[in-house]
Amino acid sequence: MRAEADRDAARREADGMRQERDEARHQIDSVRRELTDTRHESATRARELDQALADLRAARSDRDGANAAREAALQERDEARTARDEATAALNAARADVERAVGQVAEAQAQAARAAEESASSQRVLAEVRAGADRDRQARERATAEIAEVRGAAERDAEELRRRLDAARTDVDAAHERVAQLSAQVSDLASALAALGSNR
Repeated sequence: MRAEADRDAARREADGMRQERDEARHQIDSVRRELTDTRHESATRARELDQALADLRAARSDRDGANAAREAALQERDEARTARDEATAALNAARADVERAVGQVAEAQAQAARAAEESASSQRVLAEVRAGADRDRQARERATAEIAEVRGAAERDAEELRRRLDAARTDVDAAHERVAQLSAQVSDLASALAALGSNR
């Protein structure tokens, strides 16, 4: 009678150990599934990080293009200044010619007429130079405005990409930490399962 009771108790204990083993296996499977999901999420975050880096490089390329455009605009401005200086020199020469022509009015009426023609020609040149200078100034103003707009957009894009990059790095670090925790849990559960198997 007592032996039968011991057998029943042993069966119940064995059933309890099997149930605990099944529960441990279920927990291990659940942790493994969660670990797989976390790894997928980590891979997704890594891809997002790569995309953010690519966007940052593109923004830097746009910024370099804007800097090149600015340099071109500065060169154009210098060329316009050179042209203006040359026009000023030509204007001064024309004025000197006019003054000489006025001084020679008493000598000959014909020379005075020619001097008047030279003066009119100089005035036309001056008007053309002034018109060209106005066009150059307007072009410089437009180029400056465009460069400022491009630079502002590039800075805003770079700031947004830096923010997204920091967020992605934070998510990846958190995912790595979670993977480490889950790996530790799997190891503990595997040890517990091994212990249960040896006790049986």
